[in-house]
Amino acid sequence: MKNPFSPWYITFQVEKTKRFTMKGTVLMADYKMVFRDGFLDRAKRMSGLKTDEAFAGAIGVSESVLARAKKTNECTPLMLVGLYKAFGFQPGEVSQIKAIGEMERTA
Repeated sequence: MKNPFSPWYITFQVEKTKRFTMKGTVLMADYKMVFRDGFLDRAKRMSGLKTDEAFAGAIGVSESVLARAKKTNECTPLMLVGLYKAFGFQPGEVSQIKAIGEMERTA
């Protein structure tokens, strides 16, 4: 279905293959942006902040968002920006792109 507000529209097909169709082009959703191994714990130690609550506040997210990031290791744009604003970390220092299958093997 076309978006009436824009000539550029995206049709998402959520199937077993997890493929997305964008104007006839198939893009694979086989990759995720994740934190580098142990990054969040190292950043908290280097910051000198003692609690997760203080660290979450410094990077501009809630404590529950930080806890979820620690559990899943998924890096969100909000956390990237927060880590940059608070401590000057660049995206390449913070995160990396991993294949979903690779993540399942290492988990």
